[in-house]
Amino acid sequence: MSSEDTMAVAVHEAGHAVIHLAEGGSFRYVTLRPRLTGRHGHVYGVRSPSPATLLAGPIAKAVWDDAEDFSLHMVEQGGCDDIEGFFELVQDEEAGAWFERTGELVLKHWDEILMVATLLERDRTVTVRQVRALLNVMRNEAA
Repeated sequence: MSSEDTMAVAVHEAGHAVIHLAEGGSFRYVTLRPRLTGRHGHVYGVRSPSPATLLAGPIAKAVWDDAEDFSLHMVEQGGCDDIEGFFELVQDEEAGAWFERTGELVLKHWDEILMVATLLERDRTVTVRQVRALLNVMRNEAA
């Protein structure tokens, strides 16, 4: 996988991780070396992901790729497992609102997602403690 591809996967996984934390969730670690066959990255230890957590990875990747149509991009570029999980939680008529809300969350936390993705690209595996520490430093610097 090229470094450009690695960063794209890191952005996807960082999107899941950062938005899950922003919604009050937790996880064990996020990695670019998953044990799951056929995956390039994964967030381990997520319990009861929200619809926003599931959509955040594909939407973050779509933002990274500067995609015009997020929905089409998510289907074409991966994230099918995320989308499938999303529709197990959400009725079709609620989907649009969740896409909009999650897009807003991803944009609100974009700098955090990029910083976590950069750390993830460098280290390949990052614990929730490392992510929280990085986010705390970023928030303190912004204050």
